[in-house]
Amino acid sequence: MASEIIDKVSVLNTMDAKQTSNLISIILNYLIDPLRFDFQEQLSTFAELHPMDTSLFKNLVQALLLFFQEAVQEFYPNNILETKCQEVGLGINTISLILQTWEQIKPNIVTMLLSKTTSSCKLVDMDWSFGVTAASDDCNNVGKTYLQLKLVLQDSNNSVERKHVFVELTLDQFYQFLASMEKCKTLLDLVYP
Repeated sequence: MASEIIDKVSVLNTMDAKQTSNLISIILNYLIDPLRFDFQEQLSTFAELHPMDTSLFKNLVQALLLFFQEAVQEFYPNNILETKCQEVGLGINTISLILQTWEQIKPNIVTMLLSKTTSSCKLVDMDWSFGVTAASDDCNNVGKTYLQLKLVLQDSNNSVERKHVFVELTLDQFYQFLASMEKCKTLLDLVYP
C-alpha cells in the first residue's frame, strides 16, 4: 500500500473510540450499498459532530475508502484484516475497534456479496473425470493432469429444456475453482446456518 495512504490512515490512531467506530461504520456502509446510503450527508453529520481540518478529513476518508474497498470485495477474514491494519501502522486499540465494527457489519457484507451473484440457471446434474494428456502437439502439455466437467443446467424460469455445458480445467484452474466454491459455501453458511 502506498506510503501516502499509510500516512492518511494513521490519523485514526489520534481519534477517540467513538469517532473511529462511527467513521469506519460510515465508510463500510457506503462500500456495501453505495446507491442506498447517503454518504455525503453521513460525512457532513460526522464532520459537524467531530470538527477536524477539512483537507485532513477528506484525505482520511479517501484513504479509508481505498483501504476498505478490497476488504469488502474480498470479504477478508478478521486475521487478514488485522494484518492489513498493522501494515498501515494502526495501533492496537484502533485495530480492535475496526475488527469490532467489521464483525457488526459482516452480515451486511455477506448479503451484499450474495445479492451481486445472479442465478440464471439451476445446476441439475454434474459429471466429472480426471485425465492425463498422453499426446499433444505441444511437448509441454504431455503428462499434464486435467479435469473435465459436464454440467447440466436448467433455466431458473423452470423451463423443461436443459443445457449441457462442458468445461475442461487444468489442475491449477480446478484448485482455483474449488477455492471459489468453498468461499461461496462459507458465505452461504453464514447467511443460512
